[in-house]
Amino acid sequence: GHIDHTPVFGDPLASNTFMLYLEHIARFKPSIDVHANTNASLRTTDYWKELASVMSFNKENWITFSIDGLADTNHLYRRMTSFDKIMDNANAFISAGGNAHWKMIEFEHNKHQIEEAREIAENNIREIKKIINFYNL
Repeated sequence: GHIDHTPVFGDPLASNTFMLYLEHIARFKPSIDVHANTNASLRTTDYWKELASVMSFNKENWITFSIDGLADTNHLYRRMTSFDKIMDNANAFISAGGNAHWKMIEFEHNKHQIEEAREIAENNIREIKKIINFYNL
């Protein structure tokens, strides 16, 4: 089985118990794979390295990074975030062995960046997902 943390009312990385929760799964039910979505603007690079280590109990565990553009556009939808911090956190997670996906919602203001984002992700990110925006937010 698996557990999917796709946030509706918040980022799972905002929880002070997320790491403990993963450690509990690793200890008692390591066959369960865990997927979590985040905008990756929280925590330090050390936290993200530790997260990759904790999640290594199951090769099917992954984090989906919701990054909706590049440095000049991500903040237009992902308010109060820093693209540089997000990329530092994502790179820390990946360099420590974490499995990563990049989910990018397509908007008018970022659709010209999808291929560039794919190129950035190509060497490090397990998969890039383009999400079509039907609502013109």
